[in-house]
Amino acid sequence: METTAAPAKGRKGLRIALVVVGVLAALLAAGVLIFGASGLNSLVKRIVERVGSDATGVRTTLGSARMDLAGGAASLNNLRVANPPGFTSDNFLTLDSTDVALDVSSVTSDTIVVSHVKLSGITVNLEGSIGNMNYRPILDNLSKGKGDSSAPPKKFLIRTIEITDINANVTVAPLGTVPVRVARLEVTDLGSEGLTAGEITQLVLQATLEAVASAGAGVLPPDLLGDLSGQLDKLRDLGLEGFNTVRNELRSIMDGKVRDALDKARSGVEDTAKDVRDAASGAVDKLFGGQRKKDPK
Repeated sequence: METTAAPAKGRKGLRIALVVVGVLAALLAAGVLIFGASGLNSLVKRIVERVGSDATGVRTTLGSARMDLAGGAASLNNLRVANPPGFTSDNFLTLDSTDVALDVSSVTSDTIVVSHVKLSGITVNLEGSIGNMNYRPILDNLSKGKGDSSAPPKKFLIRTIEITDINANVTVAPLGTVPVRVARLEVTDLGSEGLTAGEITQLVLQATLEAVASAGAGVLPPDLLGDLSGQLDKLRDLGLEGFNTVRNELRSIMDGKVRDALDKARSGVEDTAKDVRDAASGAVDKLFGGQRKKDPK
């Protein structure tokens, strides 16, 4: 009797334990769902604002964040990066929307796999004077990598970043405001190690400014382009072959446009000088009554 009673008691205890574990698991799952519905969006919003502010050195705010883990999607809306003190515009950069497609199975791992990031509707205000432009303190802060200290200890393996509808307002004293538009920019082959949140911030700002400099070449002052390129060169090399390829292509386009503009300006100066010489010669001829008399032999 004793030998048969013990297993029965053990089986009963096991069943009770399984029921308790099941109830705890159900409560835990319910808690996760409740947190995801009510708190995850605001948590992501706070993280984006903190990382952005630390990375750029200026106040960064986000209008809203929406996480859909079941569908493998996320969206961020109305990002604002403030202008450094001493400049006119309220914002250095605004971003209307960011849509992210991610691999749900990687969310709990150290590296989250993101198949596609699309940023749409960027407005960037570049202002100041040569040597004292508003992008200088922001890029200087980015070069120090401060955004990584406040970021979650996760990396993001991004397959493709697509940026569309970039509009820049470039105001350089004593010139007026020059608008520059970039319709679309895509960066792929972003490595296999993953990027931190701070590095993603640098990548987006760097790609945007490189594209604006390339599109504005031939219109914007060459010394401004040289200053901007020099500041961008001070940023950390993220070691991303795909981004470096795009960056080199943009620089090549920019250099070509600058050379063409300088050649055109030089040609214009030479033509103007020739016109002045011809006009002066005509005036002299007219002053002395037409053709000049030859000196008598």
